[in-house]
Amino acid sequence: MNRFLTLLSLVCVLSILGCGQSDGPKLGEVDGIVTIDGKPTANLKVLFVPTTGGRTSQGTTNSEGYYQLYYSASKLGAIVGEHEVTISEIADNSDANYQPTVPKKYTDAVKKVTIEGGDNKIDLSYPQ
Repeated sequence: MNRFLTLLSLVCVLSILGCGQSDGPKLGEVDGIVTIDGKPTANLKVLFVPTTGGRTSQGTTNSEGYYQLYYSASKLGAIVGEHEVTISEIADNSDANYQPTVPKKYTDAVKKVTIEGGDNKIDLSYPQ
């Protein structure tokens, strides 16, 4: 009986160790500058959607047009591989007279990029 309990305990411990959470998919860190008509553009949401499926990564441009992608609230980066990239303007909902300043042809555009492991500097220029 003692041998059985020892074996059962060992199986339980190994099961717990073997069923830990994985680190998730391989990510590459991504940042860059978004320019429209040659000027860095603030208040844009930048989305990187993996073409093979998986979680979308996103970032927001600051006053210098700089963005950094987040895979989740606590993880920087995007899944390694090919992505479709889109931008959208962050609307000022507090202004009843708000009018978008980014031409629709740019927010409708889809760019393809490839993310590699490590650091990726991906500047996005519109038009191009």
